[in-house]
This record gives sequence, structure tokens and C-alpha cells, in this order.
Amino acid sequence: MDTRRVLACTLLCGLLAACTPDQPDAPRPVATSTSPGSATPSPTTTPSASVEPAAAPSPSPTPVESFPPAPKGETDEARAVRLGWEEYERQLDRYMHDVNLHDFSALVRTTDGDETEFVLSSIEAYRARGQALAGELAFRAVEVSAARATNDGQRVATLRVCKDATRAHIVSAETGERVPPQPGFEWVPTVRLTYTLRQLPSGRWVVIGGEMERATC
Repeated sequence: MDTRRVLACTLLCGLLAACTPDQPDAPRPVATSTSPGSATPSPTTTPSASVEPAAAPSPSPTPVESFPPAPKGETDEARAVRLGWEEYERQLDRYMHDVNLHDFSALVRTTDGDETEFVLSSIEAYRARGQALAGELAFRAVEVSAARATNDGQRVATLRVCKDATRAHIVSAETGERVPPQPGFEWVPTVRLTYTLRQLPSGRWVVIGGEMERATC
């Protein structure tokens, strides 16, 4: 079973309500393959990066994620990879917190390939259930691998990070009240994520895929 299919909820909403494999009837968000360039299952509904219509302001300010400081001796390329990932997490956090955001272009800009459809369809799945993210996420132990060239000449890099959601939770988007875990779901406070990023012709680094493992970190 695809790890991201089983644990896609945690990947997007800060380690919350991970689907467990022994519950075949538990809802599972649409997930992509963890390998870049592979086919992506078609989601039931996928929001488009269209022009955002007028919407009411968010009832609460968007929290600021806690990113660790840059490591000593970081190369320029590793810094560019890390900043590309940070922007991805920052934008993902915005759209998970604020259901009034409908122009997804800022998030789409931080992704490419299968990852774009994965995050959009997964956000839509949460919004369809009337849920949003509240609280703050924290990131620790960021490790950026040296970039490498693929067979088709593209440059990719791997970033590993611990994602901590002990100060975050899922709430009703309408009432703001905390939503308890549903049957077949469990609370996973921390996980270790391994992201793959690709460098675009413009020089920017964007997320194209990821894998996750349960870990205390």
C-alpha cells in the first residue's frame, strides 16, 4: 500500500488524523506516487489555480511556521533548495488554515508535476469535509542532499525534515471547534518527511514529491 496514500492526511495538515491500513473503509485522500514523473490518479474534484473571487477575510491570522536557522557552512545551492521547501510549507499552511483562499497560484508556484495535483486535491478533500488547520507547525533537523542530475538533464535534490504538529489540530472551518479523530484515524504528533525538489529553468527549486515515515523527532 502506498505510504502517502495511507498517511496523506498527516503530510498535508501537520501530522493529524493519519489513515490506518487496517481500516479499509476509512476515507483516503487522493495521493500521488512518491517517485517523480509517475502517473497520478485522477482526483474526484481538483480546485484550479483561477483568479480568486472576493471573499470574506480570514477569521484569524495565519500562524507563522517555525523553521530552524540556516546551518553553518550551507552552500548557495543548498540554501536555494531549503528556501524553496520553506515557501512550499508556508503556502501549504496558508491554504490549510484559511478556507477563504481560492486562488491557489501561490501554492502551485511552489510545486511541479504530480505534487501540484496532490496538494490541490488533498486540500479540496479537507474543505469538502468542512475542516481546516489551526495552531502552529514546527520543523526541525533539516538535511539537504547535494543536488544531482537526472537522465534527462534536470537537477534534483532531496530534503529531509522532522515535522511537528503537537501545537496544531483540525477544526471545523465554520465553528472553529476542534474536530476529534474519526474512526479509522489516529493522531501522529511527529513524522519525518523526505521531499524531492527539482530546479526549474528559472533557477527556483520546487517540490515534486515526498515520502513519510512515522518517527519521534
